[in-house]
Amino acid sequence: IGSVGLIPANPANRTFELAYALSEEHWGKGLIDEAARPLINFAFKHFAMERLQCRCDVLNPQSARVMEKLGMHFEGTLKASMYCKGRARDMHMYSIVKSEFRPFL
Repeated sequence: IGSVGLIPANPANRTFELAYALSEEHWGKGLIDEAARPLINFAFKHFAMERLQCRCDVLNPQSARVMEKLGMHFEGTLKASMYCKGRARDMHMYSIVKSEFRPFL
């Protein structure tokens, strides 16, 4: 039905990126939030990770809401930063750093 994972975005700077995808029929059920929380807890505890970032299409406010529920903060808009479905897309960037992170219970 979907996936959640961490990708080393810039290992030298201890930056990882959260990536997720979910079948449309399962949207709005809190599944990404539920799956991402233990992964994020584990990563901040066991990886040399200082920053976790995540991006979403500006036309996808539901995905932005997931990032906010995970404690991430909006950083800005990356203009034409992803090419998808035949056109350049603007992406919102969210992040959380280790000093701000509070483990999920």
